[in-house]
Amino acid sequence: MTPYRYATPCCRWRSLFFFLSILLLAGCQTTVVPPAAGPAPARPVVDAYGQPQGSPPTAVDVARTPPPIQTVPSAASAWPTYHWSQYGRKPVQIGVILPLHGRYARYGRTLLDGIRLAVDGPDWRPVVKLTVMDAADGGPAAVRAYEQLTRQGVDWVLGPLLKENVAAIIPHLREDLPVISLSKHSELAQQHPALFVHSIARGIQAAFMAREAMRAGMHRVAVISSLQPSARQEAEAFGKAFTALGGEVAGSLALDRRQVNYVNRLRTFRTVIDDDVVLRDLDLGLRVFAPLRQLDVRIPPGVDGFYMAMPGAMIAKLAGQLAYVDLRKVPMLGSNRWQDGHLLDDSGRYLGRARFCQPVQPDSAGPMVTQYRETWGGGQPDALFALGYDTAHIALLLGSRLGLHGQRAVQALHEQTGFPAESGRVRFDAQGVGEKEFDVFALKDRRLVLVRRHG
Repeated sequence: MTPYRYATPCCRWRSLFFFLSILLLAGCQTTVVPPAAGPAPARPVVDAYGQPQGSPPTAVDVARTPPPIQTVPSAASAWPTYHWSQYGRKPVQIGVILPLHGRYARYGRTLLDGIRLAVDGPDWRPVVKLTVMDAADGGPAAVRAYEQLTRQGVDWVLGPLLKENVAAIIPHLREDLPVISLSKHSELAQQHPALFVHSIARGIQAAFMAREAMRAGMHRVAVISSLQPSARQEAEAFGKAFTALGGEVAGSLALDRRQVNYVNRLRTFRTVIDDDVVLRDLDLGLRVFAPLRQLDVRIPPGVDGFYMAMPGAMIAKLAGQLAYVDLRKVPMLGSNRWQDGHLLDDSGRYLGRARFCQPVQPDSAGPMVTQYRETWGGGQPDALFALGYDTAHIALLLGSRLGLHGQRAVQALHEQTGFPAESGRVRFDAQGVGEKEFDVFALKDRRLVLVRRHG
């Protein structure tokens, strides 16, 4: 009995040790990740706003989307074929939504031809899948096209073109699928963080000329337009862009192009735009020199320039009348609306300081024109064709060359240096609107001359 009595404590310690070991092993098994589950998730990387990268902006965000993430390579360093060995090519699926029949078919097919020419380049043909959807039947057709493209798993969507189609798909847009619309209604872009607008519309040209006015040292301008609704919209676009840059719009005037004599309207308008401080000083001077009856009073213009949203025939007619009310030396700015064939009717007498912009003419020796002539046998692509070509190239650059998808692609579109393009460099601002660059022309020796080229 004695051996049993001395062995009892040892057995008890062994039993306790064995029991604790079982508990410890059981506890360890609960933290083991099954092989099918993959590795444990890494700590999320946060952006400048403290939000996880790839998450939608919160209510405290001051911008439309978070700033570009730091891991996105510079788009400029990979355009168009530089660092090929570094980035290579990755498969990418691009969906297109355009009107291909009906009233706007001509515009839709021109844009589609440009997109197809870009995708058909030798660099991209093996890795790109292009799916084209017709949305000429209106908003419901555009929504069906977008939903079908998302089901097919496209990485990018180019289009739509028409305002009603863009507005229709906005409630259905995903935040991880970048959409580059080709609509002229740039204000739609601010309604969704994944929506961008790339256009050569006159409203975009007006915003460009507002930046040009600021670069030229203009701080106070007046705006004159025709009564045409599109001209009024262009004038408003210039005023909005100019004031956003810190400038001042002294006044605006709308004129009927059917009239001939605007002198009385211009005289009245001048009382609105003239500087009140200068007028008070002049009034004081007239009181001091009241005995002098023979005074040739010339009030300096109260503005640094005019923005003229009207056709060239109206510009040529108005220029001399502006000179008649002593506004002959004030610079005039405008868009390609001036290009109606009548701008030279003035013969350069009063338009020596006038400047207007128009879409960049593609380089005749560049890759796009060369490929165009090889495909169609000759001719010259127009600005709309080049716009489609450039839009596709942006998607190819980011989606295939840099391999960006989802939120990373959306954020990469905000690349601050912008994207070189045949139709003029473009940079997407915080609202998703493409700030386009255009060529600037002037009148010299009774002909139009290029004074500044933007590529």
